[in-house]
Amino acid sequence: MTQLVKSTSRKRWQRLPARNVFYYRCPDHRKNYVMSFTFCFDREDDVYQF
Repeated sequence: MTQLVKSTSRKRWQRLPARNVFYYRCPDHRKNYVMSFTFCFDREDDVYQF
């Protein structure tokens, strides 16, 4: 399972590469799983949805 992204230049939802999505247990959240992801914004004027 990976994060999805859509923007004004991308008309369809696209999955982020699995190598850019991280799941880990966070001590700040009572050791529950937390998802983090990295993303490089293509254009400054696009509107992004995750």
